[in-house]
Amino acid sequence: MTSMLNGFKTAVSSETDLLQAKQLKIIQEMEEQARELAAKAKVVRMWQKRLEEAALEAKETADRWQLSSRELSRTAGEQAIAILKPVDAEEMLREAAAVEKRKAISADDRSDVSASSSTMRRSAATRLLKISNVLKALTG
Repeated sequence: MTSMLNGFKTAVSSETDLLQAKQLKIIQEMEEQARELAAKAKVVRMWQKRLEEAALEAKETADRWQLSSRELSRTAGEQAIAILKPVDAEEMLREAAAVEKRKAISADDRSDVSASSSTMRRSAATRLLKISNVLKALTG
């Protein structure tokens, strides 16, 4: 009976050791998974930060383009008012050249100008050139 009891204790002890080894292995696997998840979370946070920065930059760019569009409209309005008033042709040509120079500098500063904005600029420049030619013909 004692040997049977000792055999049972040995079997239980061996089974306990096996279970503890399995538990240790599971704990180690879970710790490894936790490290992997932490690394992935770090990458996700990094990309989230980059996306937030890109979104902010896109908003700022859109705001600049909108401001540029408003400036273009205001400039066109000022030119129309100036044309309606009696103006010296030479002064008008100087103003037109200054406007064109500002537009060229502005276009150089923003290489990503949208096609519609670019088309609006070209259209305004063409109209301004036609008006200045008419003024030259009238005063010349």
